[in-house]
Amino acid sequence: MKTAPTERGEPEAARRLSGLPALHFLVAAPLAFVSVYLPLTLQAKGLGMAEIGATLAAGSLVGLFGQLLWGALSDRFGTSRRILAPLLLGAGLLLGGLYASAAIWAAAACAVAVRLCTTSLQPLTDSWTLLEAGTAGFGRYRLWGSAGYVLLTAGMGLAASDSGLAAVHVFQWAALAAGAALAIGMKERRRPRAGAADWRQAGRVLRHPSIWKLLPFVVLAAVPARAFESFLSLNAKQLGADELTVAGLSVLEPACEIPFLLLGMAGIRRYGADRALLLAAVLYVCAWIALLSFSSLYALAAAQAPLAGGAMLLYLAVTVYLREILPEGMLATGQAALFVMLYSFSGMIGNLLGGFLLEEGGRTALFGAALVLSACAAAGFAGRLRSAKAMGKHRDGTYFD
Repeated sequence: MKTAPTERGEPEAARRLSGLPALHFLVAAPLAFVSVYLPLTLQAKGLGMAEIGATLAAGSLVGLFGQLLWGALSDRFGTSRRILAPLLLGAGLLLGGLYASAAIWAAAACAVAVRLCTTSLQPLTDSWTLLEAGTAGFGRYRLWGSAGYVLLTAGMGLAASDSGLAAVHVFQWAALAAGAALAIGMKERRRPRAGAADWRQAGRVLRHPSIWKLLPFVVLAAVPARAFESFLSLNAKQLGADELTVAGLSVLEPACEIPFLLLGMAGIRRYGADRALLLAAVLYVCAWIALLSFSSLYALAAAQAPLAGGAMLLYLAVTVYLREILPEGMLATGQAALFVMLYSFSGMIGNLLGGFLLEEGGRTALFGAALVLSACAAAGFAGRLRSAKAMGKHRDGTYFD
């Protein structure tokens, strides 16, 4: 297990770590906007369900390449701070363009461009945290992102209910400016720059058969979750929710993530990442069954707890895998690749699928497809775990040579 600097007693480590909770908190603001208010903003601009799904899918595709680009640049120059600050400022400018756009095509273009900046904020902040705190301390810093998501979304909901979506954009600009200023002022530990040997090692890891026995099932679990998150606000609106109720529903999942962030990494270190992946898929299955059984705002609210558990266990388990098998010089690229898999690529498919299913068959079609995909992922993770036990690989449940 790679060791955090604080565990080695470096005296300046506490000063470097002190700004990370606030940075995680502020980075959550644009992520909350994209998840909750970007679909509502596009709807207010005149886009239909299928058009919103296509726009969000295009944003996920652009974000996919953006994440890999910004992650590679971060590793190439050995810094997250100098990449984060311009991205935060750029996101603010693009949100201004989205708000001011009168034409549908211009609003869609700005929404796609916003994703180029915002999709990389979390992986860069997470890779910075992993560098400073290691996997053992990662959860207690990362939970500030979930707390920020909860409080900032609630704040945006109150602002929107009082003054409309214009207040949400003002809220965003303030948070993005504060985040950029914080990132510029923080100190960052020097880390190895990615070289040719690091890329060759990463290539060998990607060619290993065990990776390709894992990735398809991770994507199967993530796709329906991304579709649900992207269309949660619209689903809630169809069930009669107002702006404040939409905000309340949207913060339940990140609020439920906090205990999983506090305890999840310790559980994974004890019981193994493969068991965590299986549990994540089972929790997803439980959520979809609840949503299929009850069509109400209460069901949407109740489903947030298992969805939060599934999302965090999936994320933490794959983070542990990547942290163990990739060189330290590839930390940002590895974390960006994780987000590509769990959010951009899965989000692109989920947004297209969600928009199509909601338009053609409504919520029942969406949640039924989600149940099938999550059940397939659970079966795949169970098969991996059974194979690992049969072959006697790694007592902690992981399955890498």
